[in-house]
Amino acid sequence: MEIYGIITTVLSLFFAGGWFINWRASRRKMDGEAKQQEAQANKEAQEYYNSTLADVNNTLKEVRAERDHYKDDRNALRQENEMMMAKYRELQNRLSEMDAEYKREIARLGRRLDCISPLLCGDDSCLRRKKVSLIFDGVLAGQSSVEPTEKPEQQKEEQSDINPIESHEL
Repeated sequence: MEIYGIITTVLSLFFAGGWFINWRASRRKMDGEAKQQEAQANKEAQEYYNSTLADVNNTLKEVRAERDHYKDDRNALRQENEMMMAKYRELQNRLSEMDAEYKREIARLGRRLDCISPLLCGDDSCLRRKKVSLIFDGVLAGQSSVEPTEKPEQQKEEQSDINPIESHEL
């Protein structure tokens, strides 16, 4: 009977120990399933973050492309503005040069007009010569350019000495 006692003891331990082993295995299985569910949840969260990151990167690329487009537009407008300013400065310089040239021409023509302005009397020795100036409405106005220094009686005496063909009258 001793053998039977040992066998029963071993079997009882085996069956009793089997419950412990079974419990331990089921516990490991539950821990593994929990870890697997956590890993699955982490994987889904990571996929969500990756998709969000991809969306942010796409948006960032679009924003950068739009920014680069605006930079190109700004640079084109700056170049156009610089060209317009250069043209404006060139025209302003030309205008000031033309203005100065016109002022010089007007002054030159004024001096020339003073030199060649018509006189009422064509004789240079006549003391009663009058300058004739033209007025814009077409009327001639005369001004005395030389004041007579001699008295009219003296002039008549001098004129009597001059040949009547060469003399002139005002």
